[in-house]
Order: sequence, then structure tokens, then C-alpha cells
Amino acid sequence: AKLLPVSLFKETPAEAESLFIAFLPYSWSKKAPFGQAAVSGYYPTSNFGHTQIGKFKEELLECGVFAEENKTVFEKEAASYCGGCFGKNTLYFHEKFGSALFIATLFVGVAAENTEIKKAALSHLCENCSLCEKVCPVSALPKRDMKEDCMRAKMYKKPMPADAMENLYQLFGCELCQRVCPMNAMVSEKEQYAFPIDTLFLDRKPLEELVG
Repeated sequence: AKLLPVSLFKETPAEAESLFIAFLPYSWSKKAPFGQAAVSGYYPTSNFGHTQIGKFKEELLECGVFAEENKTVFEKEAASYCGGCFGKNTLYFHEKFGSALFIATLFVGVAAENTEIKKAALSHLCENCSLCEKVCPVSALPKRDMKEDCMRAKMYKKPMPADAMENLYQLFGCELCQRVCPMNAMVSEKEQYAFPIDTLFLDRKPLEELVG
């Protein structure tokens, strides 16, 4: 976590002096047994991150320190001032955690003193192995619009496109291009949440209720 001076960004609250940024890493989900659906490790990590940043905001306000939710600066833009690089899949890669992380931000009324600003490079660590391009089930790499064409984007479309439905392997995000990337060698794999498909799609229990 670190504080970034608001002078780096175009639109910021008048009372803000810094943008607080924190990186919460997660692990890949192991493949779910037959008849079950795994949930991306990003989902519980992002829920935890949102909860914690909300608590942090309330604690600052109780101490008389300005704190406001970030609605104007993209998390990847903020992360780009913390070193690391961007991959061919347009994702941000942290030097220590890789791309398997949730980025939490909050505007605060605390000055960023002696903060080292290290601009992220454009794929200077990328080995150009093209593994991400080869593994993408919907051929979204390297030049298509990732916001529209990647698996994760298609999973949220209604109705879900046929090519995404055929390659769906977990809920809330596709991470295949991240899993094969050499820059994510430090990311581990462990059992996350996995639920019987009947529970999710027939009983229609909300995922929030199942995960807690």
C-alpha cells in the first residue's frame, strides 16, 4: 500500500491530498469436481477489499481525516505509478504479486510525503512467448477490444455468446491468459469456493449468500 499525490490525476476531490492504493493478491482456483462450478479467487478477494476499504474510510472520518470513495481514477491508472508493467492482455502486473490481485483505492486528506513514483512500463518484462494469445478460448488477443471481446466480458452479456458458453470453466472471470503467463509464476493455486451446479442454477441461491 502507498499514498499517491493527487497532482498525478486530472479529477480529484478538492479536499483530497493523496490517493491511497492497496494491492490484495489472491490464488488461482483449483478445477472444481464434476458437477460443480468453481468461483474465481478474485470474487471473494474483491468483496473483502471493498469491505476493508469501507471500514478504513469510516475510521479516517471518525478521526477527522478526509476520506472519499474513488470514482474518477481507474485503478489500473493509479497502479501504473507503482512500478510493474502491463501485459499483452492489458492487465496490470505488480512486481511482487503479478496480475492476480485486487486493487483498492481511496481519496484521503493525508499528504503523500517522500513517495517514490515509479511509472509502470509497457510490457518490459513480457517475454513475448505468446502463450496468452494461444490459450485465449475466444481469440481476444492481441488486437481486439478486451472490454468487449475477452471471455470475462462475454460472460456478463445477456444472452451469453456461444463461444463463451462453450468455454466456461469457472464463475466470475476467465484467468487463462494470466495462468499461463511467466510473469505470474509466483501465483499459487488452491481450493477456493466451488458449489454444486444445481444449487447455483436450479435452487438459484445468490452467490453472495453461499460465499458469505
